[in-house]
Parts: sequence; C-alpha cells; structure tokens
Amino acid sequence: MKKCVRFFAIRLISIYLVLIACGAKAEQPFITLMTRSDSLMLAADVRIEMDSARHAIDLLQEAVYLVPELAEGYARLGTAYLESRERKKQWKKARHAFEKALSLNPDLAEAHDGLGQIALYQKEDIHGARAHFEKAIALAPKSQKIRYHLDLVRLLQEDRSLKRASERALERDSTDVAACKIMAEHHKKKDEWNRVINLYERCVQQTPEDLDVAYQLGVIYAMNERFAELRDLLVYLSNTVETRRFLPLIAQVFLHEGDGERAV
Repeated sequence: MKKCVRFFAIRLISIYLVLIACGAKAEQPFITLMTRSDSLMLAADVRIEMDSARHAIDLLQEAVYLVPELAEGYARLGTAYLESRERKKQWKKARHAFEKALSLNPDLAEAHDGLGQIALYQKEDIHGARAHFEKAIALAPKSQKIRYHLDLVRLLQEDRSLKRASERALERDSTDVAACKIMAEHHKKKDEWNRVINLYERCVQQTPEDLDVAYQLGVIYAMNERFAELRDLLVYLSNTVETRRFLPLIAQVFLHEGDGERAV
C-alpha cells in the first residue's frame, strides 16, 4: 500500500518541479511570491504523504529556523515527529514542537490535535486526550482527522480494545465512520482487500470530503485493477470536492483505457 502511495507521490513531485521550472521562466506570480518557508512546508507535506517523515522533519526544521515565529511550521514539525517510524523516540520533540506552536498561536487546531495524540498514544490518558481533541475540533470543525481522533476516544471509553469496540459500533450502526476506518486497517494487515474496500466505500458515502480515505480507496482500486470502480469513484468525487490530489489516479484510468495522451 505504502509503495503504491509513494509511486503516485513521486510522480506528483515530478509534475510540481516541472511547473516550478516553467513558472520560474515565465516569472509567474505564484512562484515569485512563494517564500522559502512556504516551499519547505509544501515539500514537507509531500514527504509525509510519501511516508518519509524523516526528510519532512529536516525541511520543517529549516523552515522554523528561517522564520522562528512560524507557528504552523512548528505544528507541522510536531506532526512529522508523530508520523515518524521512530515515533516512540520522538514524543518529547513532538510535544515541544506543539507547545511552541501554541505559544505563538493558541488557536492552532493542529497543535491541540497533536497534544491529544500524545496524551492518547503515549500516556494512554483518554480524558486528557479528549480535552485536547475537543479544543481542536472547536477550532477546526470540518477537520475529518480531528473528528476521527475524537471518535477513537469515544470508542476507547466503551472498550480498551479498539477492534471489539469497533465491531460493536458497527453492529449498532454499519455506517460508523471511525469504526469502519479501524476495521479497514485491521483487514489491511491480513490483505483482505474486499473487506477493506467495502469499509472504505461506506466511509466515502458518509464523508466524501474526507480526501484521505477517498484517496486510499482509489489507490486500492488501482492496486487491484478495479478500474471501472475507480472511474466511478473519481466521477463521484468530482461532483463533491475539488482537488488535484487525484490526478495520478485519473491518469491510471486513462492508461488502462489506452488513452496515453489524456493520461499525460
């Protein structure tokens, strides 16, 4: 799965670099106005998407060095530490980054969400985590990621086994998004892709604005060569959200249909 996401992300970077090159020659306002710190944060986001948090950390450290008052940079740095493969060794650094971000901007939802994750996963402090997540969702009510973390806390308060709590939640409501995501991750580990697809399809139907889940579903369709369903998903999303993130998936559909020109 991560290899497939990395495959698409590498192609996005290539396209991005070409656009920068063209823009630099034409002196497009977007390129000339983009600051060094902005470009570092953008590159870090792509690195995190590629499952390369270590490189993202280096980029974000440079960004906050260049602009010490960059609250969003510190929050993103904390997130990169949490996304690191050595997350258990990075709790202290992540907490420091989130606290620094909040000292610069107390209303930064990403930082409150990050501290909630630390409370939940490191300290197993469900009540402390909930307090942070509730602050975060009040600041960013449309954030699907924060909503998911709040739902995790809800499920854990019912049963410390997320799998059991999720199974019970789905018995009560088969469209419980958080429970669907948790069970999808469980089935991924067993390569039970039909079950994963079924669960992600329910999530997309309930929350089409959750682009992370929609993108993962699209990648799984492509991996399993279910291109008709991938096309249907992309058509559905085109009516509900606007994003360039799905362009590599659209290209995959065109390639499958033998339309290389449109794929490019």
